[in-house]
Amino acid sequence: MEEFIEAHRRNLQVNVRRPYFEQMIGALSAAYVAAIEALSSIDAAQIFGRFLLIFDKSMRTAAVLIASCQPEDSVGITRRALECAKTALGVKLENANVANWLSAEDRLARWAARRKGERPKSFRVNLKMVKGDPLIEQLDGFIGVFSDVSVHFTPEFYRSLA
Repeated sequence: MEEFIEAHRRNLQVNVRRPYFEQMIGALSAAYVAAIEALSSIDAAQIFGRFLLIFDKSMRTAAVLIASCQPEDSVGITRRALECAKTALGVKLENANVANWLSAEDRLARWAARRKGERPKSFRVNLKMVKGDPLIEQLDGFIGVFSDVSVHFTPEFYRSLA
C-alpha cells in the first residue's frame, strides 16, 4: 500500500502541471466563480447553491483522481462535475433552466420503459439560451471527450490505461 500511495504522490506532482489538466481545471474553476457571482440574482438559490456544492466537491475529487493517474476511477465524477458546471452556468444564463432540468416527466417515462424490459428513449435536458456561450462550449468539449474515450469499456479506454 505504501508503494501505491507513493506512486499517487509522484503522479500528482507531475500531472497537475500538464496543459490539458490545467485547462480543464481552469475551465471548471471559471465556471464555479461565474456561478458564485450570479448566485444573488438567481431565483432558485437553494437548488443553485446545491449545484455549487456538488460541483466543487466533484471537481476537487476528480482533479486529485486525474492527477493520480486513475483514469478509470476519475471518469464518472469528472463528467458529473462538468455536467454540474454546465447546468449551473445554464441556470445563470436563463433561470427557466431550473424547471427544465428538474422536469420529471421524461425521466419517469425512461424508468417505466426499463421496468417493462424495454430500452428507453434517449434523454437529454435541453438548456435554453446556452448555445454559443464559450464556457458552455468548452465544458461540452470536455464532456464529449470523456464520453468518447472513458465512459464505456472501449479500445480507447483500454489504450488509455498505463
